[in-house]
Amino acid sequence: MRQSRVGLSFRFGIVALGSMLIATLAATVPAQAANPQVVTSKLDDGTAGTLRSALGAVDVGGTITFDSTVFPANTLTTITLTTGELTIAKNLTIQGLGRVAVNGPDFSVCSICFRVFLVNSGVSATIDGLTISAGAEFPSGDGGGILNNGNLAVTNSTISGNTVSGNGGGILNNGNLTVTNSTLSNNTSYSDGGAIYSSSTGTLTVTASTISGNTTPQGEGAGIYKGFAPGSMDVTNSIVSGNTASLGGGISQDGGFTTVTNSTISNNNAGGAAGLQNTGGGTMTVNKSTISGNNTDGIFNGLSSTLSVTNSTIAGNSGNGIFNVGTARVTNSTIAGNSGNCCGGIDNGAGHTVTVTNSIIASNTPANCVGDPVTDGGYNISFGGTGCPGTFSSGDPKLGSLADNGGTTALPDGSYVNTMALGSGSVAINAGNDTVCNAAPPPPVTNTGAGGVDQRGFKRTVGTGPHCDIGAFEVRVPGAPTGPTATAGDTKVTLNWTASASPDLAATYSVFKGLSPGGEDYNTSVNSTPITGTTYTVEGLANSTTYYFTLQARNDAGKSDVSDEVSATPQSPVLPANFSITNTDSPDPVTSGQTLTYTIVVTNTGDLTANSVSVSDTLPTTVVFKSASSSQGSCTRSTSNKPPSKNGTVTCTVGSLTGGSSVTITIIVTPTKKGALTNTATVTGTGVTQKSATATTTVTGA
Repeated sequence: MRQSRVGLSFRFGIVALGSMLIATLAATVPAQAANPQVVTSKLDDGTAGTLRSALGAVDVGGTITFDSTVFPANTLTTITLTTGELTIAKNLTIQGLGRVAVNGPDFSVCSICFRVFLVNSGVSATIDGLTISAGAEFPSGDGGGILNNGNLAVTNSTISGNTVSGNGGGILNNGNLTVTNSTLSNNTSYSDGGAIYSSSTGTLTVTASTISGNTTPQGEGAGIYKGFAPGSMDVTNSIVSGNTASLGGGISQDGGFTTVTNSTISNNNAGGAAGLQNTGGGTMTVNKSTISGNNTDGIFNGLSSTLSVTNSTIAGNSGNGIFNVGTARVTNSTIAGNSGNCCGGIDNGAGHTVTVTNSIIASNTPANCVGDPVTDGGYNISFGGTGCPGTFSSGDPKLGSLADNGGTTALPDGSYVNTMALGSGSVAINAGNDTVCNAAPPPPVTNTGAGGVDQRGFKRTVGTGPHCDIGAFEVRVPGAPTGPTATAGDTKVTLNWTASASPDLAATYSVFKGLSPGGEDYNTSVNSTPITGTTYTVEGLANSTTYYFTLQARNDAGKSDVSDEVSATPQSPVLPANFSITNTDSPDPVTSGQTLTYTIVVTNTGDLTANSVSVSDTLPTTVVFKSASSSQGSCTRSTSNKPPSKNGTVTCTVGSLTGGSSVTITIIVTPTKKGALTNTATVTGTGVTQKSATATTTVTGA
């Protein structure tokens, strides 16, 4: 049956709409993981479940993980390669979670030796949480642990104990390599680059990693070697220590660009340039780093090469701090305690240039500066050594020993780059050039974030009052005292507070006083000498007057902000309740048979009310009781005598007696016998010491 065109159009429209809907839904459904692979075997025979098989089976962009029953947590489980290197030929990620080691054949025993991983050109790969060991390229070859020709990120991994006859005991990089939160140790190259060799075609970024104990017994750059231009290298927040080479024990570059930031280059060994070596016309920038304890020169800057050292410390090297035969700039830095056979601080080769600005060169032996004169860029100190320009200041910077003085970014071991603190009385404090301190490092490097901070990353003090400090270390102004309290006394106020944060130099304190809120006189402190503790009593104040106080901390670097304001009103002391009592007789003498009056006066000499006040009087046995009365309360008499009128005990219940008030009690008796009468009255009250008073009366015969 023939269908109408309208009907066909409708059907085709529905089909088209359905196809579009399916396509739309397919586009919005997330893509599934690219054939992820789980390694379930420790073998290396290429069968299913092995790492070698997974590398071939995983899709481009996929992830390889490791079965937790075969590779349990908290245990390092090893895969030992037996059939050759592992090739990464596609974009992928290997996640070892810190529990997988992939070992090569072991150089000490292998007859056929090979590296562990080869990353092909054009590939982008990530190796995370693996230990890569015992790779070996002998009798020839490079990159014992990894040979990277592509784009490789190594994170949270350990690369150790790999050996090559050529370059790059741990890693040889011909592409783009980033190493983060990783350790490269005890790798060996019999050419260059014990841990890492990055070639002229490579770019290398090392961050938060440790490179230690690597060797190049016949070559350069036991820690890292960077080859010829135009390659580049950045080392940040890392430790390069204990590496041994023929030249360039820590880091060596032969052309190109290298930046070392917030890192420690220490205790490396080499026949020359044990710390850093910059040759081949290269450009090297050292920023916020310490080069120390290396067995020869801290830094060697070669012919036609350019070196910039900013906010850094070069100290305690068994050679020159800097040996320069190129062009070098030293800014906001400290070069101290280096001891070369010929030189010491800076050795500047004939015809070459070192410009020193806002820096300290101190206590280097046999001299602070040797060779061609260094150029004085201004605001420099030379102390404890000779040879630097006479325009340098010669005062004592009072440098502390190299130590962890804190910082803003920690190294991989949790410590901070060691620095040399300035002691109290240092001529370097507040003596620097604010423009230099607040600027980014000089060319050729810009935008490194160094401007306005010291080596530790703490803000420099700049301004019209205190200026920045000379050298790599900026003494911080203390913080304001916190938590002040004021306690009033009699013509005095006692202040207490929490010590200021003053981590670089101990703080002292000043107290300021006013008679209205915000009315403190900041030109004159109350204390005539600095306060070293956290309490102070202001004396000689007027009672009933309110005083207002603030505090300020200070050290050699300057003054803190003032504290919060506190106030107090001195008052005369409030005395506790206390009794005085008198007992008088009248007349005295008295004739037997005549009336004798005892007048007892009790006074509360304190400021507070005495409660439950009572006065008792046991009368003499030779009197007859007549009466007893009290100006406050009532009196009673008790007796067991016969006749009942003789003597007895009088008790007067007074009650409460306010501060400063008195009560008078009158007792009337008649003496019956001549002689001496002794009568004692006693007052008591709650919490008040009882007091007594005695009257002695002479009684004569009728």
